[in-house]
Amino acid sequence: MSRIAPFEENTIVCGDWMNIVTQIPNESVDLVATDPPWETLLRWQGVGTTARMGLGREDSKSHDPNKFFPVIPNGDLPDLVQEMYRILKPSTHCYIMCDFETLKLLNYFAIEEGVFSPVGYGKLFDSCKPLIWDKMAMGTGYTYRQQYEFVFMLWKGPTKRRLNDLSIPDVLRFKRVWGNDKLVPTQKPVGLFDCLIRQSSNEGEIIVDPFMGSGTTAIAADRLGRRWFGCDISEQYVKLALERVEADRLKRSQLGLFSDG
Repeated sequence: MSRIAPFEENTIVCGDWMNIVTQIPNESVDLVATDPPWETLLRWQGVGTTARMGLGREDSKSHDPNKFFPVIPNGDLPDLVQEMYRILKPSTHCYIMCDFETLKLLNYFAIEEGVFSPVGYGKLFDSCKPLIWDKMAMGTGYTYRQQYEFVFMLWKGPTKRRLNDLSIPDVLRFKRVWGNDKLVPTQKPVGLFDCLIRQSSNEGEIIVDPFMGSGTTAIAADRLGRRWFGCDISEQYVKLALERVEADRLKRSQLGLFSDG
């Protein structure tokens, strides 16, 4: 059974993703599933649509930088793609939540040939497929109101790993997290990550999330009997995520529920 030494499994480390992920051994991970904080989250800063995340105008009551979190500069995307490719075992999958602007950049760095790459990494992943997460409710906006996000799926070769269930469509419908259940601004539903992890891993395999946030990936992986590891730059989020995992374990124990691999 593979290990992700020097890190403990089924835990979350506080630190910048680059400092943590670069220590994970080559080809030691069975699946990456993550929702990074993209630079494009800042595009509406001060306009109003991000006021709920603390990014209202600086002279407004909605401006609260403590609500938000550091984003990944687009200039770091080549390194991110390279590291995710490096840690994945051959013939595995990678899922990255993103918007349309970031999808284009990820596709460029992950799929395009090296001759076009400014960093010279060359082609990494063998193929890709954009999935749609239908939130089943409209968000805010100044044009057509957004009801979806992309899930960018990447295949690492040399062979193309089959999904565990070929009956699942490429539009994944899961209600967005809202109200008192929403603990962080961009929190994703556990059901969505449950679906991705079921499709692309088996019981006992290792799932890694370099941007663990509120712990959604960890909860889904834990429920399915997968081993997992993650990190987050926010000490507050690491504490929250670990608390959510323990609370979920306790609830399942009280209900007599065990991992569903």
